Amino acid sequence: MDLLTIRAHFSAKNQIDKKIKQRIECMVFAALAGIAVGRWTIVSRAANALPTASLTTLERLTQQEPYNRRAFYYLGLRWQERGDYPRSDAALEHAATLDSDDAQVWLAWAAERTDANQNDGAIRILAPFAAQHPTNAAAHLALARLYHRTQAYKPACAEAESAVRSQPDLAEAWQLLGKDAESIQDYVGAEKALRKTRTLKPLEAADAFDLGQFLVRRERAPEAVPFFQEAVRLAPDLPASHLALGEALLQTAHTPADFAAARDSLQRSAKLRPGHPQTCLALGDSYLRQGRWQDALTALHPLQELQIDGIDRRVRATYLRAQAYQGLGNLTAAAQQLLQHQKWSQVQQEKAAWFDRIQQNHADPAPRRQLARLCVRCGDYAEADALYRKLLEYAPTYQAAQQELADLEAAHPLAGRAFAAAPAHLAIRSASGRVEEGDRLRIAGHGPEAKAAYLDALAQDGHSARACQGIGLLLEAQGDVENAFAYLQQAVSLDPALPLAQRTLAKLYLQAGFPNEAQRRLMRSVADAPEDAAGWYDLGLVARSAAHDPSQSEAAFQHAVTLVPTNARYLLDWADALTETHRDVEAESAYRRALAADPQSADTQSRLGAFLLDYRSAGQHPAARQEEAERLLRSALARDGISAFTRYHLARLERRQGHTKEAITLLQAALKQRPDMVAGWYELAQTLQHEGRSSEAHASLQRSEQLQKAYAEYTRIVGLIALSPKRADLRLLLARQNTLRGENAHALNQYQVCLQLDPQNHAAQTEMAALTARLKTQGHLPNMGLYNAMVNSFSTRSRSFSPPNAAHSD
Repeated sequence: MDLLTIRAHFSAKNQIDKKIKQRIECMVFAALAGIAVGRWTIVSRAANALPTASLTTLERLTQQEPYNRRAFYYLGLRWQERGDYPRSDAALEHAATLDSDDAQVWLAWAAERTDANQNDGAIRILAPFAAQHPTNAAAHLALARLYHRTQAYKPACAEAESAVRSQPDLAEAWQLLGKDAESIQDYVGAEKALRKTRTLKPLEAADAFDLGQFLVRRERAPEAVPFFQEAVRLAPDLPASHLALGEALLQTAHTPADFAAARDSLQRSAKLRPGHPQTCLALGDSYLRQGRWQDALTALHPLQELQIDGIDRRVRATYLRAQAYQGLGNLTAAAQQLLQHQKWSQVQQEKAAWFDRIQQNHADPAPRRQLARLCVRCGDYAEADALYRKLLEYAPTYQAAQQELADLEAAHPLAGRAFAAAPAHLAIRSASGRVEEGDRLRIAGHGPEAKAAYLDALAQDGHSARACQGIGLLLEAQGDVENAFAYLQQAVSLDPALPLAQRTLAKLYLQAGFPNEAQRRLMRSVADAPEDAAGWYDLGLVARSAAHDPSQSEAAFQHAVTLVPTNARYLLDWADALTETHRDVEAESAYRRALAADPQSADTQSRLGAFLLDYRSAGQHPAARQEEAERLLRSALARDGISAFTRYHLARLERRQGHTKEAITLLQAALKQRPDMVAGWYELAQTLQHEGRSSEAHASLQRSEQLQKAYAEYTRIVGLIALSPKRADLRLLLARQNTLRGENAHALNQYQVCLQLDPQNHAAQTEMAALTARLKTQGHLPNMGLYNAMVNSFSTRSRSFSPPNAAHSD
């Protein structure tokens, strides 16, 4: 062979050897890969088999692999399913020690302690884990649930807040935060959380219901109504929603139509849940408030055949029946019901005493057992069931309680579920619990029982601001304004952040002629309760009286409308304020929204009609607006024939149409009702002049000018007093002006100040004596003690209610 041939031979052989080597390498790699995949799938199959592995398999595996965290985790779950909590606890604890960051293991370990009725142990497990993992929303939520279960509401709120900070869309955490924030009286935070829950779960009827219930407890029933209506829409077969809607409507009912609407919802609830005690009580109350005594007894009649669950309900039922019989003149039956009422009230007091002992020592099982036995004797099986269960959380080995609970559930197997489904009973009878009971009774219209509850709370805690507030609200509703003012003033001196007390004080100040002080109170009220639409509305009314800048009242009304967009009253006053700030297009829109919200309201029709007379629209012909205005005003007059406002504006319309005689008749009727209407006298003068009745027109014009001059003089004197408050002559002039204006309390106060500055002023002495005698004869002498207490309260900002030595110009 030559050299080239030899080289070619060896080259071909090398290529063959190379291919063989590559094939061998591929075969080895495939074999190794197969072994690796096999081993990996074995591990994967083993891990996937753990959730369904038997107890025996898991025990064997944990012995073979003591560091297999997942095996110990599932072993703990198996023992937990069998109710062997000690072994479950040991397995889960070992799993947790193997991995301090596995939230699933730690949560399961805490849940095992909870199942074993060891809430404190569960908290000790979760608290450090949650602290080390601040962004783990599930851990914070679980810890919040535990705190809630043990009634540690403040830390429950803190953990729920941590959960929503980490996961803002965690609806359950917001819901828990809402409930617990209310328990610690953080009402602003509670409302915010409940509204957030509602936003996250808009199709959940329960969340709408919870928010409505919260607003009712905050005495904001009108705002609660839309949420109850939404709950009814989302779940029309739930009787509790219909009942809550009916009770909310009943709280604010005034007209026959209001009562009919409330009863419609209550009767729907009654059809879904016949004979339910709470529904019967509400229906009976609705008839009583209208004086329909026999209808009330008919509504209450089913309660005679049913076992009424709850001592509080028995107290109320006997009280309502006594009122109905008294209204019918059946004094014998009324007396019998009052005896029953007294009996159940005594049981209620005994129950309250046991609650107080429970509050003094939560861990003592004896008071809970005695209270549970009392509830069993009275037929309150659901509440007894809950009390026994709570007792056994504190004393799980209490055999007597275990046996009594077993006997109760054997005789009444639905007791536990009934208690969970029923409206919450009053579970706390401490001072705060008595205040809550007083609030409930006051809202339900049971004044004497409410006052007794508030006084009991004050006997336990003399610094209870909420008890003072409750008595003040009760007395104000009963017309005892002087004592109401004293209690309300004491309430806000103890706790200024009481929006309802501040609102009611503002109302009293406004009625007494002190709009600036009323405005100050309401500013504090809305600062403490920014979601309280009624507070913003009241602020708008007061700002309109106190301030010279109409934009202040307009802003307050707008805030109220933003919070409750369908309230016709809020919309109307907002529209009026918009006209004062010359925002006519927005004003018309607000008026029309009010009409859409309450199309049958005479006031709404009248005010929109008056607006259409004076303000033109680019999109509507003047004749069409005048026709609409006339239709609205005549409809309003037909519905409310005594409105001076409606008559005045309808008279203007008649005069435009050339019907001067009809206009004169309407104006004279309006001025008879409102003789201080400057515009009415001027309009009458112009109309009489057109009829050729010059002397009458001149007299009407003079009356209009006199009223204008009197107002100008009053304003001038007030301005001079602001510059020279110690001039007795100016005080005398102001007293006379106040007398002319019918502001008798102001007048008497200014006479007093004049005499303090100038004791020898005979004119002041004579005029004051004459005014006092005249008012006494007429029965209109104002309460000067109350007036002076008001002046003193905002002049000195003290807690004293002694009469002042100096007057105040608001």
